[in-house]
This record gives sequence, structure tokens and C-alpha cells, in this order.
Amino acid sequence: MKSCDKIIGQLAGAAGMAASVGIFFLMIFIVLDVFLRFTFNSPIMGSYELVERGMFCAIFASFAYAQTEKAHIRIDFLVGKLPEKPHLFFDFFFGILSTGTAAVIAYAAVLQAQTAFASHYTTSVLRLSLYPFYWVEFVCMLVFAITLLYDSVKNAIAIFNPRVAREVKAGWSVSSENTRN
Repeated sequence: MKSCDKIIGQLAGAAGMAASVGIFFLMIFIVLDVFLRFTFNSPIMGSYELVERGMFCAIFASFAYAQTEKAHIRIDFLVGKLPEKPHLFFDFFFGILSTGTAAVIAYAAVLQAQTAFASHYTTSVLRLSLYPFYWVEFVCMLVFAITLLYDSVKNAIAIFNPRVAREVKAGWSVSSENTRN
């Protein structure tokens, strides 16, 4: 279990690092664009398209990392009041639903990438091909789906294994602390 935690953590951490670096460069790029626009009346051509595509990649890349850090919004005013085993069951059940949703989105990204490639879809100003961005979405959603599936399996195991249940419950307190801060 610890080795899986480590692998999932590294995979999601790499995606999170990519998202952080992407957001950092987007901030620098936007500041540079605004500076050039207002100082020299010479904006960067296609800046809107570049920022749009960069955000597209950075946001999808952040999902898996947020899952490993228990940073997604949880509304557990009903489930949170349940005893441990039903709580774990509902976390498992909704985790499986979320995994399925992420997998469907990943599959849709593949279809969209294939369509964009076959139809030569590009951005309107810079004429950037759109299909590579859909492949980035696919990879990011696949990593997110794997992370969700792992957490779901861990919740299922925790229903019957008190040691794993303690680990999972420790994550509950992390998510509660994130909402209080």
C-alpha cells in the first residue's frame, strides 16, 4: 500500500508541478503582454489564445494533485455524520462514480484529439494545432482517474481493514482542515 501511495503521489506531484510551472509562466506572460500593450501599444499577437491553451493544460494537470492533497471541495454534512463504515462505503461509491466520470472525459478527449487532428483544427490567430492540447487533457484526466480509482479501492479496503481505515480517516481530518483555513 505504501509503494502505491508513493507512485500515485509522484505521478500526481509531477502533474501538480507542471500545473504550477504553467501558471507561473502564464502570470509572467500576461504581465509582459499588459506591459507591452500599455507602454508601447504593442500587445503580444495571439496572447489570448496562448493564455487560453495554457490554462486549459494547467487546470487539467492540477486535478490529480488536488485529489492526493484532499483539496477538492467536499460537502459532507450528511455523510460526515455517519458511522465509519457507511462513511467509507459512500466515499468508495462516489469515488467510483468520479472515476467513471474522469474516464469518460479522458475518452472524450481522445475522440476530440482524433477529430481535431483529422480536421486540422487550429486556433484562429496563431494557427496552433489543437489536437496536442486534447492529448494533454487525456493524459491529465487519465492520471486523475487513476488517482480517484486508487482512493476508491483504498476506501473499499478500509471498510474491512482497521489499519487502512485509520489512514483514510487521517485524510478526512486533512480535508476538514483545508476547509477551515
